[in-house]
Amino acid sequence: MPNPFIENNIRSLPMFNRLPPEQVAVMSEYITVMRNEAGDVLFRQGEPARGMYHFVSGSAQLIQSAGDGIERQIGIIGANQYLNDAALIRIMNEAATLRVLETSIVLFIARERLIQAVTEHPELRPNLPANLVPPTAPVPIAAIATATDGKGRLFREQRENENILLDTRRHWWAYARRAWLPGIVAVISLIVAFLMPSFLAGLTVFGLGLIIPGLLMLYFYFEWRNDHVIITDQRVIRIERTIPTFQTVVSEVAIGSIQEVQTDIVTSDPASHFLGFGTVTLKTAGDAGNLRLTMIPMPQKIQKLIFDNRELYQKKASLQQRSVIRSEVDRIVVGDTPAASQKSADQPDQVVYRKHTLYRVQLSLWPALLILFAVGLIIVSTISPSLRNTPLVPVIGFGLIVLGGAWLYWTDWDWRHDMYIVGNDTIQIIHRRPLWLQNESDQISLSKVDSVVSDQNGLLQSIFDYGNVKISLVGGDPGSEKVFRSVGEPQEVQAEIARRQQQLRTRNAAEAERRRRSEIAEYLSVYHESVGSAPPNQTPTPQIPAANEPPSAPPQARRILPAQPNADPPIPQVRDRTRPPHVPRAKPDNN
Repeated sequence: MPNPFIENNIRSLPMFNRLPPEQVAVMSEYITVMRNEAGDVLFRQGEPARGMYHFVSGSAQLIQSAGDGIERQIGIIGANQYLNDAALIRIMNEAATLRVLETSIVLFIARERLIQAVTEHPELRPNLPANLVPPTAPVPIAAIATATDGKGRLFREQRENENILLDTRRHWWAYARRAWLPGIVAVISLIVAFLMPSFLAGLTVFGLGLIIPGLLMLYFYFEWRNDHVIITDQRVIRIERTIPTFQTVVSEVAIGSIQEVQTDIVTSDPASHFLGFGTVTLKTAGDAGNLRLTMIPMPQKIQKLIFDNRELYQKKASLQQRSVIRSEVDRIVVGDTPAASQKSADQPDQVVYRKHTLYRVQLSLWPALLILFAVGLIIVSTISPSLRNTPLVPVIGFGLIVLGGAWLYWTDWDWRHDMYIVGNDTIQIIHRRPLWLQNESDQISLSKVDSVVSDQNGLLQSIFDYGNVKISLVGGDPGSEKVFRSVGEPQEVQAEIARRQQQLRTRNAAEAERRRRSEIAEYLSVYHESVGSAPPNQTPTPQIPAANEPPSAPPQARRILPAQPNADPPIPQVRDRTRPPHVPRAKPDNN
């Protein structure tokens, strides 16, 4: 039955503030109230995240264990704050341990209970944020959690700490519009087989009319099923596989690079209106980096999912940044010396890629054959009586050996000196030829990379795992991409470039944060000097409004995130809190 205490406290949560009173009462039946004492552990680092925690009163600390076993406080959560809302829609592990500092009343919203609430009460769905309720039925979420490759990945290209929001493919009509003709041919052949006067002739027609269209329909099915569109909390990925040519193309666009999402119902295809599919175009800063997804089901919902995910990504970064600033302000207000920025761990060295060894073999094939032919010619000239007295043949043979050796040296030198270097800040493409005939070095800033596409085409590339990696630049036109040609493991190269981009963004953000913290420390130092020189009865009292709220606004629930690893931990503050009516105490998690 509805719980008035829960109803009063969840109204301030952003994800429930659009629910009418009767739906708030329904939602309260799916939320658990817990009473915890100091020392209780609500969750531990590394455990599967179960849901969201909203502190009505009390406080707790977030503790993170490093690889050396040292525990470090990275954040404090207090009354009217909440955390782990991302666990309501994603399969993830806890990044830290949450330990209660004082007696606390906590509202716990489990992921399974939220899914159950939306399933049993569909009227809740329109009034909940789109990023909180998946656009598809809730049942596949559990199925996705078990469909891993044994390494915790749902697909080969998945990164660590990357959570999948949606895994879909083109609308089933993309298969049906190609399969209907073979199906009709199979039916006609069946009718013709029954009308044939000879049993053997009828069986032949039936067999040919069934096997050939059946194989064709099976091919169309696998062509449709092999293509995927995956939306994660970091990027949008399109995987296209073509069976006859053994081609695999992986295109991706980072969530932060998406500037516009266009949806279009195909007017030339009447089925697009009736069946609800269309085209989704993701636009970035450069035209070459745009991603066009055709025949996508529910294009408007996918458009909203991408934009909501993008906004959530930006809000997370902003909230994490504010958490660091709040920590620094707390330190300075209580009189501590501002902490010096810690040195970040050394970035990995640059990675050098070359063209695949098979490409080297292909280059060396013709000069090697020429050398073998020359050796054979010399051997024949010494054995054959007719050629033994012809000195010109051995001379030609030795000349061909020298020519083939020079050619072989050229190809080997060419292969060794074509390099693709991925560094911490730049990508360098080097093409060199012997005798100073060519010496090109193209250097690209990682910050200018818009999108990266890996392409494997052909049986040999699929078997030996090599292909091309195309790099589109911000502001670049289609056809102006920089290309790593015939490089080994192109999808790994693509992932490495993405990792280096993320590292660069993190370093730039940390540097900007360090400058902001220095400015805050300077301002607060001047403020304290001014306060110290003012008479006691004239000491100003600073008023700091809550984040994103006007000073006159009533207190709202705030989401708390752990501080960045580089930031010093905030000092726990004890506040007086009004206890709600008696609530049964939850059993502490001491595992």
